[in-house]
Amino acid sequence: MIKITNKIRKANHIQNLCKGLYNINIYKMKEAMKTSARIIIAITFIAALFAAKILYTSTYSPYPDTVYVQRVVDGDTFIDKKRNRYRLIGVDTPELKRDNNPEEPFAKEATEYTTKLIEHKRVKLKFDQKKLDKYNRYLVYVYTPDGKMLNELLLENGYAEVYKNDSYKFKKKFFIIENKAKKNKLRLWNQ
Repeated sequence: MIKITNKIRKANHIQNLCKGLYNINIYKMKEAMKTSARIIIAITFIAALFAAKILYTSTYSPYPDTVYVQRVVDGDTFIDKKRNRYRLIGVDTPELKRDNNPEEPFAKEATEYTTKLIEHKRVKLKFDQKKLDKYNRYLVYVYTPDGKMLNELLLENGYAEVYKNDSYKFKKKFFIIENKAKKNKLRLWNQ
């Protein structure tokens, strides 16, 4: 009987040890789960911040992709509905009469040509490295509703000459187009 009682005591002792170990393991598991949950929350938060930054930078730009042209000022300048002013990159059309300055030859024709192609229409814009000129006008390449670049069309048809003072992406190409217009003695080049 003593042997049985000792065996029961040993069994109870082992059982108590197991319960203690079990409770310690449960406590450790709960702590591990809390730590894991904190890590998962932190990772999720960081991922959300990166996603927000990517979305923000890929969709937001202070420079518009398209605008509705409210009014053409002259052959190379126009205004949108929000009254922002735009200047075509790389081309210089003759100036209209302003203040005491006389009108330059083909100024009206260049203005009428630009008006016909873009006024009261939505156009696509592309920017170069320099975004604004000294008059705070947006510097742009303009694509007409049919997808043609207005800057090139003005040069091709002899309504503009290449603007030489700045550096810009299509400068070489614009000189090639201007030379063809000169060779064909179109408008500005037929004087």
